Amino acid sequence: MVKKSIFVLVIKVLGAALSFFWVSTITNSLGAIDAGNYLLWISIITLMSSAGSFGLNNVVLKGVSIFEDEAKYSEMSALVHKSVFVILLTTSLISFLGYQFQVQRFGYILSYQVYFLFALPFFTLTMMLSHAIQGAKGLYESMLVVGILQPVFLVSLVKLELFKHDLNNFSLLFAFVSILVFFIYYFIWLLKSRLHLSFSYPIKPLLASGGVLVIYQVFQQYNVAIGQLLLGFYELDRQVAVFVVCIKVATLVNFITFAVNRVVAPDFAIFYKKGDLTKLRETFFKAKRLMLLGITPFLCVVLVFPELILKFFGNEFIEYGYVLQILILQQLLIVYCGPSAYLLVMTGNEKVIRNQVVISSIFATIIGYYCIPVIGIYGAIWASLIAVLVSQGLNFFHLRKLLNINILKY
Repeated sequence: MVKKSIFVLVIKVLGAALSFFWVSTITNSLGAIDAGNYLLWISIITLMSSAGSFGLNNVVLKGVSIFEDEAKYSEMSALVHKSVFVILLTTSLISFLGYQFQVQRFGYILSYQVYFLFALPFFTLTMMLSHAIQGAKGLYESMLVVGILQPVFLVSLVKLELFKHDLNNFSLLFAFVSILVFFIYYFIWLLKSRLHLSFSYPIKPLLASGGVLVIYQVFQQYNVAIGQLLLGFYELDRQVAVFVVCIKVATLVNFITFAVNRVVAPDFAIFYKKGDLTKLRETFFKAKRLMLLGITPFLCVVLVFPELILKFFGNEFIEYGYVLQILILQQLLIVYCGPSAYLLVMTGNEKVIRNQVVISSIFATIIGYYCIPVIGIYGAIWASLIAVLVSQGLNFFHLRKLLNINILKY
């Protein structure tokens, strides 16, 4: 686990650095207001993608991991291709409804919004294929494409100065890169599935499993982006940019947690299927300790030098160093609780994780809805914090009850 985690960690560090540079390019090129609109729509598309995936990302990861372990390549291919069909259908419908909503509500739709909606199916399919490749023991290939190539494409095309740096062109670039990365991923998947092109997979159990997880994925993504979404709802564009930049920096710790989660998620499914709960618990706590060890240096730098980091995005962000400090401490709490959500999903407790993330979203939305009009970005911080506290509290209760795991132990 350590060897794989180190590799994924290196990729995530490089990817995080490129992502960091990409966001700074956006804020410095577009200014706070246009950058706020761009970053808000990234959050909206990510939320739409969670709905459009129909909960199939983790279903595919779990199913492909098991089929790969049993060398059932035809079934593996059929599962993924049927998932592609479902996701293509749902994301196309969501894009159409999003287009109609904008036109009906405002009487028009802007070009950059159309580009984002057009990119939605490709963006969503890429995420699903990433999980499929990971499940087929293609962790390295999966990480290299999504972690390195995607941000490299974005940064390189901007630095080539091939187009004017404005909101429309940056959004068009996002759509182009989303399409390009999708086709790269699909080619890799064909190789991992031994060039099997099977489509015969029962759709009812697929939709049944995905139907439970789609609610979880949508509300989980909503919880991640709740601050900027509610600030955008109240049209506080400048504060959207500030909050997104701060949360982007704070969640750079995800390059540690993501690296470890990518490694242990298939192991959770396999150990649970074999009934080896001892190894399951050992893997959970080993992953938790590795994540905490990995984030400590970054945590210290952000807490001590928040203004210096934010200056990289423009002088107008420097005064919000305290926001960054609060959000990084929030991320520390998430990491300390370990890969608890992944563990619940990969052990067949999809309904449990679905219910608890919905509950946390409701509490957080109520807090944000009433606090943001009064205290602005502080209300967004409170909404985000409440979502984390409620979600992790319920994780503690359910894992203690279902698997006898205390997530607060080290």
